[in-house]
Amino acid sequence: MDAFQILVIILSVVLTIFLIVAIVLFIKLIQISNKIKKITNSVDATVDNIKNIVSNVGKIMTPTVVTNAITNWLQKLTNRKPKKEEEAKK
Repeated sequence: MDAFQILVIILSVVLTIFLIVAIVLFIKLIQISNKIKKITNSVDATVDNIKNIVSNVGKIMTPTVVTNAITNWLQKLTNRKPKKEEEAKK
């Protein structure tokens, strides 16, 4: 065996190892990308659900907040009038 044949054998072994490692890494990369795709789909669905919930809460809360504000304003107005009348009587 001369140096040329030894070099060919060494290079063949290194190439074989490199190809096996590359195939394994490629398979792992595909698995990771599939997991990432599932996670992003799950996050998208969750965000859509949260958007719907917030939208519905906003539709419900807006009339409630307006009603409470008007009620509070009316209570303040009705509470001020008797105090002024009582002070005027004194």
